[in-house]
Amino acid sequence: MKLSKAEKIVISVVIAGLIVLAAFSHGCIEKEGEMLVPEAPEEKPREEMLISVGYGWSDNNDEMKAVEEADSSVRTQLGGKSPDIAILFSTAGYDSNKVLSEVRRLLPDVQIYGGTSCLAVQTKEGFHVGEKGSLDLLAVTTENITFGVGGASIDDFPTARE
Repeated sequence: MKLSKAEKIVISVVIAGLIVLAAFSHGCIEKEGEMLVPEAPEEKPREEMLISVGYGWSDNNDEMKAVEEADSSVRTQLGGKSPDIAILFSTAGYDSNKVLSEVRRLLPDVQIYGGTSCLAVQTKEGFHVGEKGSLDLLAVTTENITFGVGGASIDDFPTARE
């Protein structure tokens, strides 16, 4: 049986209406003589989620001292709590091996995500350009979130399309 375009439209509208009606009535209660009323979800006590964030930056010419200065600021803001994850950005003027080595020494059990910048780093206090370089460190601690940092070699992929 072949349906006309108008019949197909009517059937589509009826099916859509039934779907909407089914979706609306799901989770609703009908009281005698009254309209359908959505059932209120059960109140569940909210678990308190404490998240602490600290950040620091430095433009000290010595990479080790720069990391120590940023770390000191982070630890002060975290109130002595050990971070779960740290985000580190450093300018290309610094020796990245020295920076990362010092961060790993000061934050041995912390997952680190990082990157480099060609000129400066920026914080809420402004744009920081040092004679040799600058870096910033953001750290987060919480009992309610599990963080992860991963990476993969892209050597097996000759083009960005893959």
